[in-house]
Amino acid sequence: MRRITFSENAHERLAKSLYWILWIIVILLLNMAPTEGASPILETPATADTTPPDSQPMKLEAEKIAPPVRWEVDHPLKSPSTPSQLPIKAPPKDQAQRLPKKEGTARPDTYPDSNERGQLRLDVPLKASTTLKIQTPTAGPAQPVALRIMGPVSGLWLQAENEPAIGDFAGLVETLTEGTRNDREKAEKLFEFVVRDIKDWYYPAQGLDLTVEDLSVLIWNFGFGFCYDLGRLQAGLWAQAGLRSRIVGWPQHTVAEVFYDGAWHLYDLQHRSFYTKANGTVASFAELKANPDHFYQNLNSFGLDAIGYPPHHMAHWYGIANPKFEDSQDGPHWRTDKDFRINLRLGETFDILYNQPGPAYHPDSWHQYYGELTTSKDPPWLIQGRQIYAPDFINQPARWVPVTTPSGKPGFAISMENPFIFTEAWMIIPELPGFSKYWVHVRDQTYFGGRLVGGNAVFGKYIEGSNHFTLIVEPQSPAETAEGAGLHRAQIHAKFQMSPLHLPQLKEGENYWPFTFEAGSPHLSIWYLERTPDLEIRTIRSSVPNPRVGQEVGIQVTVGNRGTAVNEPSSLTLFNNVTAFLAETIEKIGTQTIPPLKPGETVTLSFPWIANTRMTWYGQNPYIQLFDGWIDIEGDRPDPNRHNNRLQAYFHLSKEDGSLSPLPGYQPLTNHP
Repeated sequence: MRRITFSENAHERLAKSLYWILWIIVILLLNMAPTEGASPILETPATADTTPPDSQPMKLEAEKIAPPVRWEVDHPLKSPSTPSQLPIKAPPKDQAQRLPKKEGTARPDTYPDSNERGQLRLDVPLKASTTLKIQTPTAGPAQPVALRIMGPVSGLWLQAENEPAIGDFAGLVETLTEGTRNDREKAEKLFEFVVRDIKDWYYPAQGLDLTVEDLSVLIWNFGFGFCYDLGRLQAGLWAQAGLRSRIVGWPQHTVAEVFYDGAWHLYDLQHRSFYTKANGTVASFAELKANPDHFYQNLNSFGLDAIGYPPHHMAHWYGIANPKFEDSQDGPHWRTDKDFRINLRLGETFDILYNQPGPAYHPDSWHQYYGELTTSKDPPWLIQGRQIYAPDFINQPARWVPVTTPSGKPGFAISMENPFIFTEAWMIIPELPGFSKYWVHVRDQTYFGGRLVGGNAVFGKYIEGSNHFTLIVEPQSPAETAEGAGLHRAQIHAKFQMSPLHLPQLKEGENYWPFTFEAGSPHLSIWYLERTPDLEIRTIRSSVPNPRVGQEVGIQVTVGNRGTAVNEPSSLTLFNNVTAFLAETIEKIGTQTIPPLKPGETVTLSFPWIANTRMTWYGQNPYIQLFDGWIDIEGDRPDPNRHNNRLQAYFHLSKEDGSLSPLPGYQPLTNHP
C-alpha cells in the first residue's frame, strides 16, 4: 500500500480549511440567533422607532413609513425614482434622422463572459442626444452581442432605427396603422402585429400575480402571453387606435372583438384566425356561437387550424361559452403608462446581452397553478440584461443614505431601479469588517436577509419580478458615515429580463441608433460581430412515407447556414407535440449537435423514432402527428434571425395493418370541456 505523506504546505492548507469551516459554523449560529428589536419604519437615526419586530417577512405600515429610501444621484439630474408626469413625450419614429450623428472607431474586443470570436467594440461618449452611426459590411447582417450604457444619464429612451421607442405604446399603434384606409384594415394590421410578434406561450407574470396589468409591460418586458393576455393586448391596441373594443372571456378561452362598420367582429389571437361570413365580413362571437360551421375555415390539409386544433373542438368550446364582456367604453381594463426610460448614476452600467437568454420570471402562483415542470418550457426568446452599480471601479464612493434599520439601530440604505424585471441580485462589499446584518425592502415589505459573509450576500429570491428594491445594511460596528462603516466600495449586481421587441439591431451597410435623453453624459459601448452564421431549419421529413404505428423510422431534419460566417456547433432539438404550443403536452425526441457549416452548406440529422399516437388530444385524428424542431432552443449562440430557427411538420401515420386513416378523422370529444 502506498503511504500518503503531507508536505508542510499541505498541512497549512488543511489548517486554513479547518479555520474557515469554524468561521462558517460561527456565522450559521449568528444567523440562527434571534434578532434585536426591529422597527418597520425607515427613517433617520434621530427619529428611530424601537418597536419590537413582527415575524419576517415584515409588512411596512403605509401610515407610518416615511417615503421609501431612494437614490441620491451623483450629478445634478432628476432623481431616477421621481414619478413621471404622464403622458411622457416619446421621441418620434424618425428620431435617428433628426439628431446629430456621431461615428466611432471599432476595435477588437470581447464582451466579458461571451465566447463569440471576432467581436468588435465601439465606444462613444455622449454629451447630448445623438444618433450613433455604425458601418457594417454589405455582405450580410451583423449581430449585436451587447449594448452597455454607463451613467450618469437621466430619461434615456431605447430605440431602434425607424421604430417607435421602447415603451411608446401610442407610437407603436401609430406606426402599425400607417397607411390604412379604413377601420377594418386598421384592426387587422394590429391583429397581425400580435399574431406575428407576441409569442403565444403560457401566462407572463409580474409581481405576485399571473396578470400583467400594463400592456406596455406585456410587450417589452415579456413579449409572450396566453389567450387572456393576447386578448387584452389586442383590445388595448384597438382602443388606442380609436376603435371600440372588448375582451370576450370564459373559463376555456379568451378572444377580442372590435366594433367597426356598425357591427362587432371577433379575432382569435391564440388561434391566429378570424372567420368570414358569405358576404366577406368578419363574424362576431354571437354569430360563431350560433353557426359553428364557420370554424371549418382556415384549416390545413389535415383539417387542423393554425395551432393544431380540430374545428369541432373549437365549436364545442364556443358552444358552451357564457362569456364576460369587458367593453373599452366602460372604462380602461388595462394600463399603458409604464415608463421605460433608463436612469443611471455615476458608476452604474446597464447592459443588454443579445445572445444570452434571460430566465423567465415565475411567481409562486405560477408554480401553484402549473407545477414546477412548466419551467422547463420557458420561452427561448427573452433577452437577459445586467445592471451593476459599482462606482469603486472608477474610484468613486457608493452613495448610501443614513437610515434607522428595522432593528432600530443606525444603518445605511441604497436602492436599485430598472424599467424591466429583476430576476437575480447580489451584493459584494470588498474588505467589509465583521458580519453586518442586511435587509431587503421590496414591494412595501422588508425582509431580513441575514448577515454579510465576507461582504457578500445573495438576495434574488426577494427581488425577482420587481422593478425597484432597497438594501439596508446595519454595520456590526456603528459608524457615522458609509465610508467609516466600510460600505463605500459596495458593488450591487442584478440581472433583468426583457423582450427582444424593438431593440436596436444591425443590418448590412449603414446603421443609425438614436439615443435620446434628458440630461447627463452617458458612455456607450457596443460589442458586435460583423460576420455571423444564420442557421435555419429547411425541412423535416420521415425516412419512410406514412410510417406504420410501431415502425422505427428516422425523422430527418435538414439545417442550412444562410449567414456569412461558419457557425459554432449548435443544438437541434426535436419534439413530438400535441399542438403547435411547446408549452402544452410534448414528448422530446432528442437533441443532436449541428456541426460547423460554411455559408451555404447544409446538413441532415436523423432522429430515431418508433411511430406512435401518444401525442393526441382535443379530439384530433391520432394518426396525425406533429413534429417541432428547434435550433439552439436555449438561445446561447449568436444568430441575427431567430425566426427561422423553428419549423413544424405534420406526418400522416399508417395504422398497424398498413392502411391510412381517412382525413380529417376527428375523434369524439369525450372527457373534454
